[in-house]
Amino acid sequence: MASALETLCGQAFGARQYHRLGTYTYGAMISLILVCFPISILWVYIDKLLILLGQDPLISAEARKFSVWLIPTLFLYSILQLFIRYLLSQSLIFPMLWSSVVVLVIHVRVCWALVFPLGFGTAGAALAFGISFYTNTSHFYIDS
Repeated sequence: MASALETLCGQAFGARQYHRLGTYTYGAMISLILVCFPISILWVYIDKLLILLGQDPLISAEARKFSVWLIPTLFLYSILQLFIRYLLSQSLIFPMLWSSVVVLVIHVRVCWALVFPLGFGTAGAALAFGISFYTNTSHFYIDS
């Protein structure tokens, strides 16, 4: 759903209608945040859906555990995708590059620490994703 923002912001930027960049971005934020709520509900009950589709109950329970821990990340990811589209429409690539490099270095270590030494397992992997997306999103929010 965020890909429409790339087209709209690109056209607004090309037409030098800079005020529309913000209008489109905030409108997309509201839309994507609203869509995250039904997806979150689906993720809470994903184990039942997977079992209904013939998946092993143990795998379904683990998928649910991962999905529930990933719900906060869903909201962060939607905002991050909008920031990326907003910057791409203006050909601003370096803020994304540097932010992604920082997050990559942090993510590998945090994920390993949460999964293995701290013993969170699948939940630790989901939590590491959340920390990484929060770090990446906060870089864009602070820089803008």
